[in-house]
Amino acid sequence: MHFQLLTAFTAHRQAYDAGYIHGDISAKNIFLYPIGTTKSADGTEELVYQAILADWELAKRTGEEYDLIRQRERTVRVLQRHHRAASAL
Repeated sequence: MHFQLLTAFTAHRQAYDAGYIHGDISAKNIFLYPIGTTKSADGTEELVYQAILADWELAKRTGEEYDLIRQRERTVRVLQRHHRAASAL
């Protein structure tokens, strides 16, 4: 399987640039859906998945009281878990 998580990160960056922080980035809020196939190094076909960052009801304006450093640290921990899980596949 091939995951395109960059789209979820891009969505968060675009929201941040517009003045919002997601507020709850976790495995349950990153949806993967198949968008096609690709050939792996050994020539077999693999599904390609696109990521969507969902569940925006906890999003906050960046001007509100919000611990941005804590959110970034949490995001890094979540991304590290996703990377380990994806590497195990």
